[in-house]
Amino acid sequence: MLLVFTLALFTTSCKKNIAEKIVDKNNADAIQGNALARPLATADFQKLADTLAFRLRGRVTGYTFIISYQGQYKTNRAGGQCRKWPDVPARAMTMYEKYSIASVTKTITAAALIKKMSEMPGGIANLDAVVWKYLPSHWVFSARFKTITFRQLLNHTSGIYYGMTGIGDGDDYQTLKKIAASNGLSLYNPYVYNNRNYDLMRLLIPKIANYNIPQIIISNIPAYLIPGLENAQASQYANAYKDYCRLVIFNKLGTTAAQTIDCVNTDAEPGLCYMIQSNLYSYFSGNDRTLVSGSQGWVLNTVQINDFFTKLQYTQTLLPYSLSNLMKNNKLGYDFAGNTTDGISCYWKNGIYDFVNTTPVGGYRSLIIGFGDDIQITMMANSAINLENAAIAAHQDWHP
Repeated sequence: MLLVFTLALFTTSCKKNIAEKIVDKNNADAIQGNALARPLATADFQKLADTLAFRLRGRVTGYTFIISYQGQYKTNRAGGQCRKWPDVPARAMTMYEKYSIASVTKTITAAALIKKMSEMPGGIANLDAVVWKYLPSHWVFSARFKTITFRQLLNHTSGIYYGMTGIGDGDDYQTLKKIAASNGLSLYNPYVYNNRNYDLMRLLIPKIANYNIPQIIISNIPAYLIPGLENAQASQYANAYKDYCRLVIFNKLGTTAAQTIDCVNTDAEPGLCYMIQSNLYSYFSGNDRTLVSGSQGWVLNTVQINDFFTKLQYTQTLLPYSLSNLMKNNKLGYDFAGNTTDGISCYWKNGIYDFVNTTPVGGYRSLIIGFGDDIQITMMANSAINLENAAIAAHQDWHP
């Protein structure tokens, strides 16, 4: 079955963009250890979990979520199945079931990139440097591509879009090379969500992190040898990207076997994805995505994603508060930052895999979402569902 990766679309209910500083533990008072007492400190988090579980039950094959407050674990729920008959062995969904987390990978990639750029001479101002100088030296770059900055990749304003003339919609090395040479990038749309913005980062991160990736000198090499050398270079970049993410992200989470976190699910009997109305079709989300990683690919369980999310926004383990707030408030690695139409401040990143172009769709969904009252929710579902709508609605129903 052909795997079709679809874009993470914003819901119309959350497009109202009211500028607001989201109040959370990252504010100045909290950093100084003087956080004000909050009414939610004694809130009924079990009721919030029950409310959210009610909105998921029967609408997905399996789901998991974790609720945290001010970066501290409060409760979790898991329901349904990660494998159902006739996919033997059928079993229930748990917090430790691993899936390829789709576009939530982008938040991980953004954090890794921003960390390294902040350590370079000039600090975070490097986000406004052009990227072409850090890509393979034998590539050809168009005049338009030479204007693209790191910040534009992070917030999807580079002009790269799907359907560019003569360029496929893949995430692989050769597609990125064609994009770099193209003059067909959009000059008009300030925002176009596109995976290739983050796929380029698996080449950029190794360069700025000083990995030794041998460059190809075209003038010294017969043309027939170049494809093989580029394939090898593509692997070197991708493996260096994974190594750096392990070094600065996963190895700092305290999760089990952080060194083995990868872009492929090697479990003998992995969790599968389903069309909610059918037992006849099942889909595996964990194929090896090393060579198309950056925008997608990391295989994690819900506990590991939650460890990343809470440490990113409520500690300085991964980034200083100033940089984690920069990510959140400027949508660098997130899809949304602002208020819902009901006035709830929130920020989120979701991930979507869809496996068929029919209705009902077999799919996978992931979500990290934080609210202005310091509630964070990490979610997974192995069927197609809008998780951010479910989380926001449950939070609205529950909020005191």
